[in-house]
Amino acid sequence: MWPTAGVYENPKPNSVVVKTKHAGDIVGASTCEGAGYNEYGYVLVTTDAAADGRGWMREEAVVQS
Repeated sequence: MWPTAGVYENPKPNSVVVKTKHAGDIVGASTCEGAGYNEYGYVLVTTDAAADGRGWMREEAVVQS
């Protein structure tokens, strides 16, 4: 489990981090949408911190509960 993980504006490693989540934090997702960039996989999460309300997190940092 990752101690912290960034919520990115776009699903790319060089994208702006709009929020940082900590281990155990709950993130919301309205769909099961995903995206890939090179070897990285991202999942869509909802966040007020992103311009469009949609943020992206590395899939390895998210655990389904």
